[in-house]
Amino acid sequence: VAERRKGAVVPLDDHRRSEIREVNGRMAGDALRVLAFASRELAAEAESKRNEDVVRREFADLRNRAETLLYTCGRSLEAFGDALDEVDRRDIEDDMQRLTALMEGDATPDELRDALQALENSSHQIYEAMLANADEEGVEDLGSEDQSGA
Repeated sequence: VAERRKGAVVPLDDHRRSEIREVNGRMAGDALRVLAFASRELAAEAESKRNEDVVRREFADLRNRAETLLYTCGRSLEAFGDALDEVDRRDIEDDMQRLTALMEGDATPDELRDALQALENSSHQIYEAMLANADEEGVEDLGSEDQSGA
């Protein structure tokens, strides 16, 4: 048991307890009441909660990244899926299905992180197909300009 004096926590010894009882008795004689307040240090609990918040925030960030990547990959497959070979397209779709299932279930952060990384890796094929498509269109455009300018 301790008391707070001038902002510092000081152990409450028998002598100090006796002083407090004496003052309380004098105040009661004057029809005054003494109010006592109890408190506890919350530093350890606050630190524990902070760590929990960090974990929850990281998990929420993972879920947000996963939702964004799933949406982007879905849209990109609609637009450029025909430019992918069947194996790459199937890998991306499988990774999307796995990540979606984890998002709908009780996935651990590590499971979610692994599935997200797998989709990030496989989805690079969409970017490659986009570049190849842009290069082909650029070559076709140059060819048509040469023919029209001749």
